[in-house]
Amino acid sequence: MGQTELKSELRGLQCMDFQAEEAYHELLQIQDCTSPGRRFARVPGASQDGTAFEKREELELRSNLRKKGVAVQVREEGKNQAPQYRWLYDRKRIEEPLPREIRLPQAVVLLAILILPWKLCFTGAAVPTLRSCWRLGGNAKEPGIAVGASAQSTDSGFLQQLQSATASDVLQLLRQRRPELQLAESLSAFQQLLELDADVASLIQEDVIADVLEFQVQALAASKRPPTKTRIALGALGLELHERGAGDSLLRAAVSSLEPARLRVAELRDVFESRLIGGRGAELHLCQRAHPIREQNKPTMKVFTLSGGLPELRAACWAALGQLVHRTNTEFLVLAWEKLAEFQDVPTESELVEDLLARAHQKRLQFTQDEQLRLLHSLARLNQRDKTLSKTFADQAAEDITPYSVPEIVLWADSITRLSFEHPKLLRVLAQVTTWKSEQMSGSELGTMLSCFSHFGYRDEAALEDAAGPSETHWPEARQSQAAPRPPLLQETFTINCPVHGQMYLPQYVKLVVDTFCFQRMRFIKQLGICANVYPGATHNRFFHSIGTAYLAYEFIKNLRRQHPELQISDRDEVCVTLAGLCHDLGHPCYSHMFESFLHQLGKEKRKMAGQYGKPLPAELEASIRKYETWSHEKASQILVVHILERLQASLELAGLRRDKYDDFILICELIDPPKKELHECLRAGTLKEKWPELIKGRPVEKAFLYEIVSNWRSGIDVDKFDYFRRDAHFLGLQRQFDHVRYMKSARVILDSDREQGVPTISPPEKDRDNIRDNLMELRKTLHRTAYQHKTVKKLEQHMIDLLKLLDKTPFLTGSSGQKLTMSQAALDVDLVAYPKLTDMAVESRLLEAEEDFLQEACKEYQLRFLQRKIMRNVIIWTLSNEEENPRFQLPEEDDYLARVLTAYYATAVIQASRPNAPEYEVTADQLRLATAKLNYGMGHKDPVKNIIFHDKQLNKRGYDADPDANPHRTKLFLFWNPPNDLDPDICEATLHRLTTAASTVASDLNGDALPDTTPASPMKPKRASATSLDNDTLDAKPPPAKKSRRMLKVQSSCPDALEGLFGKLEQLD
Repeated sequence: MGQTELKSELRGLQCMDFQAEEAYHELLQIQDCTSPGRRFARVPGASQDGTAFEKREELELRSNLRKKGVAVQVREEGKNQAPQYRWLYDRKRIEEPLPREIRLPQAVVLLAILILPWKLCFTGAAVPTLRSCWRLGGNAKEPGIAVGASAQSTDSGFLQQLQSATASDVLQLLRQRRPELQLAESLSAFQQLLELDADVASLIQEDVIADVLEFQVQALAASKRPPTKTRIALGALGLELHERGAGDSLLRAAVSSLEPARLRVAELRDVFESRLIGGRGAELHLCQRAHPIREQNKPTMKVFTLSGGLPELRAACWAALGQLVHRTNTEFLVLAWEKLAEFQDVPTESELVEDLLARAHQKRLQFTQDEQLRLLHSLARLNQRDKTLSKTFADQAAEDITPYSVPEIVLWADSITRLSFEHPKLLRVLAQVTTWKSEQMSGSELGTMLSCFSHFGYRDEAALEDAAGPSETHWPEARQSQAAPRPPLLQETFTINCPVHGQMYLPQYVKLVVDTFCFQRMRFIKQLGICANVYPGATHNRFFHSIGTAYLAYEFIKNLRRQHPELQISDRDEVCVTLAGLCHDLGHPCYSHMFESFLHQLGKEKRKMAGQYGKPLPAELEASIRKYETWSHEKASQILVVHILERLQASLELAGLRRDKYDDFILICELIDPPKKELHECLRAGTLKEKWPELIKGRPVEKAFLYEIVSNWRSGIDVDKFDYFRRDAHFLGLQRQFDHVRYMKSARVILDSDREQGVPTISPPEKDRDNIRDNLMELRKTLHRTAYQHKTVKKLEQHMIDLLKLLDKTPFLTGSSGQKLTMSQAALDVDLVAYPKLTDMAVESRLLEAEEDFLQEACKEYQLRFLQRKIMRNVIIWTLSNEEENPRFQLPEEDDYLARVLTAYYATAVIQASRPNAPEYEVTADQLRLATAKLNYGMGHKDPVKNIIFHDKQLNKRGYDADPDANPHRTKLFLFWNPPNDLDPDICEATLHRLTTAASTVASDLNGDALPDTTPASPMKPKRASATSLDNDTLDAKPPPAKKSRRMLKVQSSCPDALEGLFGKLEQLD
């Protein structure tokens, strides 16, 4: 065979990528080289004149080698010479010198020996008779039984007969198939006899059994041996026969035929997994077992301990492994370490252990979680304290402990205890899991967990209590929900891409609520209402805000559940909090909060009309007016939520909702709109824990922290604000935001009091106090000042309220009874048919169409105010004094203030102060509109930061120090004038000038002795007064003479020149 034939054989081997490396290695050693110690060799298959493989064939060969962990370096020798390759294994080079010359026939014989067994294994070609095997082995005896050399060459009919055969039936089948019995069939027959627990020692006297056993021994001794797996199976059979007193001839033949030094990596691994070296292993079986946390079942390893094993073979296997360490994969590495830990017949300081440890370092990022645990436990048994591997595996386990079962978690605790490897995060996770699963652990497992915590001095009272013994809890279903696989509705299969929060993963039950009419209607309700007419980019809707709030509520409750397993947060709690966040804005009508102002103004007008008679109002009329004055979208949300939940009750019960002692439907409504006023009164009186069952029906006081996630009654810091602050700032174009993710990750649950009356509350870390004030509370004021309560937004809201009053004169909404209802009637009754029709799109479409007669007036007004932008004029923006600046200041009622402004308007002094030569225009009270803007932290004059319970690193309650820079509340008063459309422009400007002078005069009188601050109309934040200097010179100096207190009057106007003239005359008078 020449070089061409060698190339052909090598190409055939390239198809078997598992063998290409071995072939390449052998061929490198038979090629001619110029020097014995050289590490380079010409490419195999190159001819004597230097012609090499084609480029494609060369790349294929190098790719196959790279898959087996062999790097090849190429060195070009010249234009007409073949490139030379160098082998670089993962840890070792080929250092042995290559022979200078080997005759071609020897190369051919070596290549043939290399190829033939693998071709036989993969083609399934069996040796037809035992005669061929014996001829190759030099035996002249030719018996009449044919024995196959391949484990795959079996008769399916024969195997089916064996499955239901008895011992006598097996003997009969062997006699019938004696002429053509294959080797694999003989193995199956012996295994059937062993499973039947037959007396093999007596059956060995049967002629057919003795013949088969002898033929198996001869097959192992023949020159053409069976594949390695077949030899291993024969060895295991021989060991079983030897243990049952049937002789050891087959065992000795199988062991002598294995020769571990000549085995490849995969074959050597099969030997380690077999019974021949004893101990654990021996046919590893996979069994399906339900995992208490994972959603799907995962095959877990079930290992049987078997006796037996040959120390001599094991020693040879260790020696062979030492030569192949650099080619082992992670699975074989873990198996080898387990064998080392089990037998402990290799010194820990040996070169093999060092090589295995180095290989584990190279592969440390490729181990699966199951392999990491098995390897770490083996290292612990061998007392191999490797910090790198321990830290790498412990970090990954601490990030996600859910794939491990209870015995595996206990094994983690035992491993780190043996290694004395302290990992605080993993210890905390193990403590949490112990709390969750203490009822599933046996006494010995709980003892192991307790020993682990004691070894490291870890103190977690809840975990230690559960490890010491299970105790009764108020919520036993919390443990059950952790133990059982999560139902399909609780799986995070509802995915949405949000421009604010990114990819959001929500449970499937959220989609059930989203796909309802009452929820889908929020697509047509703008989040900021009229503000979109001032900020064109702010067209986002309530639909997306509600889903974003649900996502943050879901993530927040999951984080609290992970951080505080002792709180026993169940799936029911998680579902209720998420649904409350999803449905908290479900009752918003058209134009959101402005519609509430519309109904409140209707109530005010009705009360004014009823009060003209001078008699006490009847109870029925008083109740009717009170409905207008107290209406809120939260109440409408509760009604719509109950309606949706009742329709979806059957489906939501599959997600865990119940209507038992603690009704989940009531809980969701309470989470949306808790009784804040009553709760605050109890909190101030110190009776919150006692009065809780009277005020709250959804959950006991141990779950009080749930009421601070969606609508925080205590401080106002909740996921609703987290979402709309970030979302509104994004669409308004404001480059300012609060890091709510940091808040949710760092928040913990502690008691709000050190006494027995303490109630669990959500507590941020103490270091985030300034961050909450500067980036959350001030952000709220910024959004209100620059967008929500912008002066132009206030004007347009007044115009829209006028339009809604015109539309409300005629019933045009069909209700549930079939009758037509007005918008106010549909809202007050929350009619389940008419109320969901109140959307921005429904109102604006009617105002644009003008198809009905009753819409003509409203449509003309809409076109004039919103399309042509002929809106009210700004008379004055008055920043009112707070209690600290002017304790005696009291703002009069709206009608009283407008009457005083009109009186000042017609006064002679005002006319002389502002354009005395201009014609006088008669202004009526209905042309003036008064609106207020409250800029605060969300709790009026109070500072909500004072209500937050902060904690330190030890989760101890920390007090609050008063912040002198806090500016929690500021109120602005807007006075607008709505002139007629046909009014002369000069008269309009003169009238506006006089109105501004009159309103400023009234503001100065109400504010008391004041200094003017004439600031042009602007939404910018007013400047704060600087702090008092504490320099020594100032302290030593004499106090200045007392001066009369003067309060700053802060007003803005569209006519700043009128203010300048007015205040100039006021200063002269002063």
